[in-house]
Amino acid sequence: LVGRPNVGKSALFNRLLRRRVALVYDTPNSHVTRDYQEGRAQLGDLVFRAADTSGLEPRGGSWRGSINARATSITTALLRQCHLTLLVLDAKDGVLPADEEVAQWLLRHVPRDQVLVVANKAEGARARDEMPQTVYDCYRLGFGEPVAVSAATGEGLADLYTALQPHIDEVSEQLAAAAAAAAADRPSSSSAPGRGGVLKLGIMGLPNAGKSTLLNRLLGEERALTGPEPGLTRDAVRAMWMYGNQPVELIDTAGWIGVGRTARWAVAALSRQCTLRSLAQVHVAVLVVDVERALRSNRVLARRELSLASHVIREGKALVLVANKMDVLSPQDRTLYGKVRNPYGISRACPALPISLPVVEVSARDGTGLDEIMPVVSKAYEAWNKRIGTARLNNFMAKLTARMAGGGGTEANLRRIRYVTQIKARPPTFVAFLRGTASQPVSGDFSAFLAHQIREVLGFPGVPLRIWFRCAAACLAGFR
Repeated sequence: LVGRPNVGKSALFNRLLRRRVALVYDTPNSHVTRDYQEGRAQLGDLVFRAADTSGLEPRGGSWRGSINARATSITTALLRQCHLTLLVLDAKDGVLPADEEVAQWLLRHVPRDQVLVVANKAEGARARDEMPQTVYDCYRLGFGEPVAVSAATGEGLADLYTALQPHIDEVSEQLAAAAAAAAADRPSSSSAPGRGGVLKLGIMGLPNAGKSTLLNRLLGEERALTGPEPGLTRDAVRAMWMYGNQPVELIDTAGWIGVGRTARWAVAALSRQCTLRSLAQVHVAVLVVDVERALRSNRVLARRELSLASHVIREGKALVLVANKMDVLSPQDRTLYGKVRNPYGISRACPALPISLPVVEVSARDGTGLDEIMPVVSKAYEAWNKRIGTARLNNFMAKLTARMAGGGGTEANLRRIRYVTQIKARPPTFVAFLRGTASQPVSGDFSAFLAHQIREVLGFPGVPLRIWFRCAAACLAGFR
């Protein structure tokens, strides 16, 4: 889906995907979409992949190096992979000079027979009255008669189905034939696929921490906009990737900003909500930290980074810390940063974070250290999925109780535990059954102590643990 800004591409994209994926907001003098979004679309019995692109301005604001020029370059690369392009117009405005510029730009990059004009916002009496003139003007663009639709109300989708069907049927037959030929040529001893399911990896952090650069480095292509401007990423950018035999869905999120800033900027508030929705879907979150900023503040995690990390832990997701921009540090600064990133210092700053939080030092700009990220992520993902047998857990508890003999209140709390069992994974959740009654509460400090011991001894690096304490009647306390 391509077109000038604010013609309703994202709204139509969401309508085709049957869910709200792309940010939609009325910004007459600006862009909301910058990085393209893609997903599985369905229209009747037609199933296809759709992509929503940034608003095109081939002439205006496209000086070399500008955000718009960079977004246009990414769109150009995307169109080379597409079988059909929908040129989206605003039916209420008719064909404007900006639409003609986009059409001329398309003719230079896409075959004429692979472009379909869609006149969006064709709801209401005004649009119906002006449609004959809009149809006439659309013919001048060189792509034939437009399809009138309304992404807001769903009107005209039957006509869009009729226009799309021959294109999609033709491509589907070609892809099926190619898949059959590839299957016939594939050797029977091909490598086995990775563990079932897709690992969903979220890339998160503050603005300008290098999240999108990291995404592009991992993919080996310019998938997301990068640059010195803060807040370039607004939507969550998703891309499929293979790490060995393991399919991975990379999700690059918008820079995490404070609640106060979202109150002053509506698009920022939408981006924050999008990040929170993405966090609920990921399995492992990579928190990208700018080491230059950490050294300046003498704190490995800023207040907003601690807030984001706390959200990750509360959602029960595995967490890996990626210290980015290590290439800019001198040897002396590297030594200093090693002291700043003391794991006990991190835990003191945010008690909810595990002391064993994995940290990987990289430079997304030059690729240094990137090979170390996925082994650490895979280990955290395995721990997040891990289950410990009840017998092994209680053997561990017996040894811990013996080791803490003479430990005062800690020993007393340990001796209250009759047995411990793990009731689920993703995240690992345990229940400790106690002697005594509900009138004898378990302190939060003891909950944190027991979670730390389980994490360190039984191997749950970077994974939040949930422990519930129960007596015969009711739950006493929990730790996340």
